[in-house]
Amino acid sequence: MPTIGIIQAGDQAMADRYSYLPSLGLTPAVLMLALDFSKRWSGKAQRLVNFTLALIVLAPLAALTYRQVGYWRSDEVLFTRSNLVTSRNFLAKSQLSQVARVNKNYELALALAEESKLECPGFAQSYDQAGLALQKLGRLKEAVENIREAILRDPTTPAFQNDAGTLMIDLDRPKDAIPHFQQALKLDPRFATSMHNLAIVLAGEGREDEALKYWEMALKIEPDNAVFPGWKATILRRKGDLDGAIKAYRLAVNSPDAKHDWIVDYVWILATSPNTTPGEWNDAIQFGKKSVEDSNANDFLAHDAYSAALARGGQFDAAVTEATLAQKLAIAAGKPLFASQVQARIDLYKSGQPYLARLHHATESMAATNPSTIPVNPAK
Repeated sequence: MPTIGIIQAGDQAMADRYSYLPSLGLTPAVLMLALDFSKRWSGKAQRLVNFTLALIVLAPLAALTYRQVGYWRSDEVLFTRSNLVTSRNFLAKSQLSQVARVNKNYELALALAEESKLECPGFAQSYDQAGLALQKLGRLKEAVENIREAILRDPTTPAFQNDAGTLMIDLDRPKDAIPHFQQALKLDPRFATSMHNLAIVLAGEGREDEALKYWEMALKIEPDNAVFPGWKATILRRKGDLDGAIKAYRLAVNSPDAKHDWIVDYVWILATSPNTTPGEWNDAIQFGKKSVEDSNANDFLAHDAYSAALARGGQFDAAVTEATLAQKLAIAAGKPLFASQVQARIDLYKSGQPYLARLHHATESMAATNPSTIPVNPAK
């Protein structure tokens, strides 16, 4: 019933599918007329007439259907078409604003959101879209005003609260972000994105145990999301729980959405932890090679981790080669202390010994993934 429009589904007032019900009366009427017309002939002639009539009717309908289906190939095409064939379509403009923002065309996203606001000042989503575009443009004060207006017009949408929270992080006010994420979760207890964002802020505030609980909850809701176990592993590694970090990293690195830093850290832990197995050393070599390839051979951390994996697997000559390259890249990057640490590992590899450690070797990697520095917006 929602499909044919008897029960409202969504915000739209018009839709192609709403023609299904009215056409039910027209269809048998057309069929009856065609049947009466074909009765003028009999036998093969009647069958030929019926075939011709069917072809005359169905061929144009098939062509029109093919054209109409094409409008649904993407949100951008669909809402562009919707905006073209209607007037004052504030919903289409708001959706096109989101598409433009996802495509990183932030000026266009803002312009479309502003048009949507003018056409329907009470439509909260337009203010949220304007706020998100302004946030990307660095106009944070204006972004706050727009997202606040979105919440005032619709206080029941959890995504608006989540967006307000990420904006507070951009304003370097992480403590002010916490109530927004909490409110989003009150409105939708299964809003995994807000769980993740709240966990990031809590971790940045030193409340790591609370953060881990939220990532575990988010994982139960979206078990295939690589972001949650990746961040969870980062905190577990920081806390010294390498076994727990390995389990979490394993979930993250096998996803196409895995971050490069997670793969490097996973390789390092498997290669240097005294408690890992030969099977895990092979995994470290496999992922180490991938991390080096993904970085276009320019990441000294990736080369260093890969060299440690090769050494753990007994491939000491290859380990020396990789470690030497890591050392050169570290020197070029202005990291002489790190380069000297790599030299100590090179000496170990040359003597036929792997490098074993309990702590991660690269504080630069931790700084690059500090949970307090990366806000996350939902894919809306």
